[in-house]
Amino acid sequence: MRLTPLTRLVITQIIFTLAGHMDFADGRSVEGYKHRLLLMLDEFPSLGRLDLFERALGFIGGYGIKSYIIAQGLPQLFKAYTKNEAIRVGCHIQIAFAPNDMETAEYLSKATGQMTILKENYSETTQDGKLGKSRQTSLQEVQRPLMTPDECRRLPGLKKDANGDVVDAGDMLIFPSGFSCVYGKQTLYFKDPVMDKRSKMPPPETSDNLLPSETSGKVSIQKELSLETSYDLLKPAS
Repeated sequence: MRLTPLTRLVITQIIFTLAGHMDFADGRSVEGYKHRLLLMLDEFPSLGRLDLFERALGFIGGYGIKSYIIAQGLPQLFKAYTKNEAIRVGCHIQIAFAPNDMETAEYLSKATGQMTILKENYSETTQDGKLGKSRQTSLQEVQRPLMTPDECRRLPGLKKDANGDVVDAGDMLIFPSGFSCVYGKQTLYFKDPVMDKRSKMPPPETSDNLLPSETSGKVSIQKELSLETSYDLLKPAS
């Protein structure tokens, strides 16, 4: 929690710096970036409400920025951004594992959609003083959720051995915009040769150093103004 103000400042400066200008040619936007950036934001709601980020989430993709936002559930997100949040609206793909709360489970159940099943109705009648019974069976098409909230909460998770090491992947739900829900398996990085090799890369001996800018004049003043604006966004909104 001590680094929360610094993290908020870094995210704000990233948006100010990388999403401040866009060039156009022949009626289309021109890529003004050399490398793409992935913002991996674990425990995102713990940073507090970032109004600038919430507004920018819909257009920073055009500047080569993608966000990977991780939250424990909807109540955690609502606590920081209220139920009128626009975070999910700006996410092209949503991925869910087994939720711990019913509110998130009900949301996932509705998001999976509906399915039609055949329901069999069976009835049996008898009459006093007569032998035999009258049986009647009918079939009826009814709707039910593709996955009920209870089924969402019972999604299989990671399997671990006696030492606590992960040995098998769990299940997950994937919701891409414009497509049906996908029931899939988690990807374990240590079973992927490329990702496993990257995870074993040693950290750098020294970190990057910020050198003082040699420019002066209008450019420097603009940078100072951007930094001043960022300081106003350090504290979470009440």
